[in-house]
Amino acid sequence: MRPKFIFVIALMAVLFQGCIVKSLHPFYKPENVVFRKGLLDNWTDQDGNKWSIRRHKLLPNAYEMHWLQNGDKDVVFLAYLFDLEGELYFDFMPLTDNQDSNLPIFELHLMPTHSVAKLVKLNNEEVQIKWFNEEWLKKLFEQNRIRIAHEAIMDENPKDEDDKWYVLTAPTEELQKFILKYGHDATAFSNDNSVWLTLKKSV
Repeated sequence: MRPKFIFVIALMAVLFQGCIVKSLHPFYKPENVVFRKGLLDNWTDQDGNKWSIRRHKLLPNAYEMHWLQNGDKDVVFLAYLFDLEGELYFDFMPLTDNQDSNLPIFELHLMPTHSVAKLVKLNNEEVQIKWFNEEWLKKLFEQNRIRIAHEAIMDENPKDEDDKWYVLTAPTEELQKFILKYGHDATAFSNDNSVWLTLKKSV
């Protein structure tokens, strides 16, 4: 069986069919965190998959978001909603899935990362979330248009320069400056492989 974290990342790739901006550190500070009860419900995404958004039992201002597929896959994300200058963003981190792992020692060497997404729409019937796009960020790095601490990680057997992905290593304060600078830039969220999620309330 695959390790849980690898399974979560692989599932996210299938679910979103795109690349997201990842960070070792959270994008939020405790004082930025807000809670919207309107998110607590059962939802269906644009691909017909089920989402259950609940209040985290131990972290009262956090969301526990379950992604369910075919009734046998339950991937869980920890999500914090936070406010930066009147705009709402999500910090996502994978928690677990329902796949048992036979390689616990391998799991001990894995580290989940944070991703950041903008809450574009929230009403009684619909939620829309858009992630910052990694391909957009990659172009900024290649063109020397941005300076933020990061690591570029290559695949084990890379075929070309596209076989690498980025992890931001900057502290939260710098990550928030990044969000404030680019949060209103439409190109940060729109690309051929952009990552977005539209949830409709389940009936």
